[in-house]
Amino acid sequence: MSSIYKSVNRNSEICWGKIEENIIASCTRENSEESEAVLEFFHYVPSDTSVDISARNKVVVEKKSTTLKWGRPFGNFEHGLIASGHRDGTISVWNPTSLLDGNELTEEVILDVPKKHTGTINTIDFNDKQSNLLASGSHKTEIYIWDLKDPNKINVRYPSAKPIGGNHEISSVAWNKVAPTILATSTTAGSVAIWDVRAKKAIMSFGGKLKDCGSIQWHPTNPKVLITSSRDDKTPHLQLWNLENHKVPVRNFSGHSAGIVSAAWNNDDTNLFVSCGKDGRTIVWDVNTGKSVCDIENSNEYNSSIDWCPNIPGTLAASSLGSEIKVLTVHDFSDVSASDPFSQNNEEENKPEFHVVPDWLKRKNGVSFGFGDKIVHFGRKQEDRVNISHIITEEDVIKNSERLDQVLASLEENNAEEILNFCNDKIENVDEGDNEIEIWKYLKGLFLRDSEKDSYLLSCLGYNKEYIQSMASKLLNKQNEEDNEYPEDNNNEDDIFAAGNNNEEDNNENLFDSVDDSNPFGVNNEDTDNIFDVQDNNDFFSNVQDFDNSDDIFNVNKGEEERKKDSQNKVEEKTEYDRLKSSYVVDESLSFESEEDEDTVISHLLITGNFEDAVNTLIEVGRMSDALVIAQASKDEELWNVTLERYLNNNNSIIFNVVKYSSNLQDLVFKSTLDQWKIVLALIKTYSSSDEEFTKLSDFLGKRLYDDNDYLSATLCFIMSGNVNKFLQAVLY
Repeated sequence: MSSIYKSVNRNSEICWGKIEENIIASCTRENSEESEAVLEFFHYVPSDTSVDISARNKVVVEKKSTTLKWGRPFGNFEHGLIASGHRDGTISVWNPTSLLDGNELTEEVILDVPKKHTGTINTIDFNDKQSNLLASGSHKTEIYIWDLKDPNKINVRYPSAKPIGGNHEISSVAWNKVAPTILATSTTAGSVAIWDVRAKKAIMSFGGKLKDCGSIQWHPTNPKVLITSSRDDKTPHLQLWNLENHKVPVRNFSGHSAGIVSAAWNNDDTNLFVSCGKDGRTIVWDVNTGKSVCDIENSNEYNSSIDWCPNIPGTLAASSLGSEIKVLTVHDFSDVSASDPFSQNNEEENKPEFHVVPDWLKRKNGVSFGFGDKIVHFGRKQEDRVNISHIITEEDVIKNSERLDQVLASLEENNAEEILNFCNDKIENVDEGDNEIEIWKYLKGLFLRDSEKDSYLLSCLGYNKEYIQSMASKLLNKQNEEDNEYPEDNNNEDDIFAAGNNNEEDNNENLFDSVDDSNPFGVNNEDTDNIFDVQDNNDFFSNVQDFDNSDDIFNVNKGEEERKKDSQNKVEEKTEYDRLKSSYVVDESLSFESEEDEDTVISHLLITGNFEDAVNTLIEVGRMSDALVIAQASKDEELWNVTLERYLNNNNSIIFNVVKYSSNLQDLVFKSTLDQWKIVLALIKTYSSSDEEFTKLSDFLGKRLYDDNDYLSATLCFIMSGNVNKFLQAVLY
């Protein structure tokens, strides 16, 4: 039985390129009788009717390969990097970009990777989330992690804080597909270790009765699940593990009669898994049932490596131990003869029978019209449910929907004018007093020009720069200001220093429900400069047992009592917000309110960043000491010199809070009372040293308000911080 679609005669290690084109890279295998080592690229084109895989380019390289991997694109490497392990313990890394264009191998293509291993490289693997990281394993428990971000400065380290030691043969290394700091390794003795390379330690070790664990495959989307395979002919099994309970495997897959040499999880349908063994069988498994769903090949010459095509569902590349690279498929591409439908040649005895419908062939959704403006539809998220809906045909609804589509298109095109017009329309049409008007005002501020944004957002918070300056002028002229009122944008007409609208509390009652947005695995998919920096990570792997680095983490017979003790002593790590919240106590005495008009005007000048007018006002009203302190806090050398010169003839008190907390914004966020959130947010907006600091601190303030059930105020803070998830949760409730 065979499902070979295309093939080419080569005795090589192979891998698919993680790029848009369907490219297979091959490098002459170590046991090949060829005199030269050749790195070759094949372009698989499904529409090509020829049986051979078309060659793209080939170059002679220095050494033959024991293992080959192709990483995802990153940085300046638009086609990723290709790495090859060798018998002498070296690793070759190439930049394939120019080679794919048909160019020769040059020094610019080759990365200078230092030699660290002392024996044959058995296994390598690129990190899917941070493709600059390459893991490698060989004998004597040698495991290294290479950082290839800078070709001129390649860093290498252990997964632990110090060399591991021991005499174990590393048979496989595999990065977790979801958590980029988690690495799995296996040995020929059958043990598996899970490492947290950020914390520089092994966090668990386990193994079964299977010997010679030859392959580890992580689940594509579940960071807790992996499959191991055995190369031992006496126990040719696959084992499915859930790391929440790693004492025994969840399931055993039995079907091969000889050792399993390669395996791969399908990214397009995570219920499918393929393995090839020394018995010549290449089997696709149903992970949920543990049963075989298809033998896509059964031959006398077994495949030594296999992998799913990243771009074409149901297509695989395999390399036999002898002399053939093959493209296999679970689909039937053969033609049935039309000339004689009763011909005996039409028998499908050599075609594989696929016993399940893979996800990529299932309909994602369906819809059909019914009577009375009804439609019936289904979707993949609710496979067991058919929904009946009513079609809305009101002209106003359709018109508003079309307008929203235009605005969303403008958002993608960075057309701020269209978005601002939309926000203005919403502000004008919302009923006065409706909380929604606040949301649209804040959203509008995000799309203003940088020169206008700060003033507008401060005005939304109740701090109009022009009005504050006019009040300062009146104060200097000693005019009567008792009848002055703030502009309508200020929600507190009775007290111009109030931090926010105190009436919001009543409007927010029961408006939102508490939402648990915790991430049980705490996985950060964003790239970081150095994942080896130890940081707090509240994920699944922080809850598993801790191993002392002096222990042999490959020893699966560690005592159960010691395991339990390790687990009990594990302290849960917290997020930065949780740690900071627990370390601060709200300071009820911290206040920015004043009954004095002088302090009110000067504080407002400081809140909006107008140091010069604040200092001049203080001097004119005879508060020279305060003026001197504020001039120093402004870090304006000219203002400081002028104020210091005038200080010789003046002496006065100090306005503490605004000056003090403008340089201690984190303390301000957690120590201030929540009824002053607007003034706190205004100070953050004015004095944050960077956009990143403003985003983080305004998010912390929003979370405090959210925890205190002030959901509308929290929503406005999340708009300012750009925390879309929290904003949507608050708005939806």
